[in-house]
Amino acid sequence: MQGYHKFDESVSRRYRFRTPYDGGVMDDAFLKAGAVGTGNLLDLCTGQGEIVSHLKDRFLNIRAVDGSREMLKLAPSYPNVAYEVCDINSMEWLQSTVDARYDAMTVGRGVHWLSDETLNFLFTHTLAPGGTFFSFESGLDKSNPWLARFARLVAALSGAKWDFAEYSYADRMRSHMMEDTRVHQATIERRIPWKNIAEIPMSQTVTADGLSNRQEEYQSFCERLFEPVSVHGLLTAKISLTCHFARRTGGS
Repeated sequence: MQGYHKFDESVSRRYRFRTPYDGGVMDDAFLKAGAVGTGNLLDLCTGQGEIVSHLKDRFLNIRAVDGSREMLKLAPSYPNVAYEVCDINSMEWLQSTVDARYDAMTVGRGVHWLSDETLNFLFTHTLAPGGTFFSFESGLDKSNPWLARFARLVAALSGAKWDFAEYSYADRMRSHMMEDTRVHQATIERRIPWKNIAEIPMSQTVTADGLSNRQEEYQSFCERLFEPVSVHGLLTAKISLTCHFARRTGGS
């Protein structure tokens, strides 16, 4: 566990470099879903509370859970948000969610930590009838002209393919308890320091170990790649944002 702790601490420290979520896209998704959001929210795999920060004024009470104590150490404090370290796939924890009857549940890029059994339990027993489940994703848009070269660089130095679809929700929301999944998508453009872009793979489990062993070499290659296409150290980056959402139907 000591090795995992060090790795978890390193990834948590770099998490702020990941592509951001967008409050405007969240507002649009809630509007399209017809979800007012005034009661209880359960935020799954909350990480450092990014989604919570955008939604804190919509709900009276927010329960935000994650398996990483290091992540939660860096989450902002709000009076109506209760953070909790838990094993999100354990039956003991799942049973603790039943009585609250959440009006909405949210999850971000950490959706891959949820087992299909956990999702089915949350749909069937935790989400209130008429409640909505939201899955938010953000990532570097594939239309960025420098992205293919960057992906090849990461793969060459880490020995692992950087999979841009790693956190995709795909069709996992399909359930007899839920309405058909709807999708809301948007693309935003940001000017981001290229050094921040270079840190993104270092914050992902698939590449962090390989790159950390060759960090000086990696930073040198990134500088050679990004400097010619950046202005004053800032790189134009398109960020793709997607929200999958579905309302629970029937039941009691």
